[in-house]
Amino acid sequence: MKKIAIIHGKMVMGGAERVLVNMLHHFKYDVYDVTLFLEGSIENGQENLEQLVDGRVKIKYWGDKVSSDFGKFVDEEFYDCAISYQGLDILHLCVLNQMIKASRRVAWIHGDCRYVCNSKSKVSDYKLAYSRVDKIVCVSEGVRTIFCEVFPSLEKNTTTIYNLYDEDEILLKSAED
Repeated sequence: MKKIAIIHGKMVMGGAERVLVNMLHHFKYDVYDVTLFLEGSIENGQENLEQLVDGRVKIKYWGDKVSSDFGKFVDEEFYDCAISYQGLDILHLCVLNQMIKASRRVAWIHGDCRYVCNSKSKVSDYKLAYSRVDKIVCVSEGVRTIFCEVFPSLEKNTTTIYNLYDEDEILLKSAED
């Protein structure tokens, strides 16, 4: 069985979180053992998360970036693949690159990297973090084009994978009107 770790922030149920939940519904759990690492704790308003994701997904909390316990988190398990699902968050990239043991690392980019890479020092920090991952996934060709403009030396490591959407949920919501 392949072990996959997915690192994400708080599940506040915005667009990226809905797409993540949809993706978790499509895993073949007889083939993949999935662990979802979230920032914060169950006390931080994420108590309904277990109702949203498949019960076979393990959920671990890696603390809060303002917590004194944050730097103490290191998962001892080894994963075949680890994914930073909010690849525009430098903290999540640090968790991916330094606190999770994995044979492959992936940064998933959902938006325009120019908003977080708005200075030479930030571009340098992100370039270092991205250079430590094996693959950079962008959710559209537009996102990929902008990413490659900001980080041209990383273009060969980028690819586009479009978001998964739950067609049945969309049809159900459209019928509500």
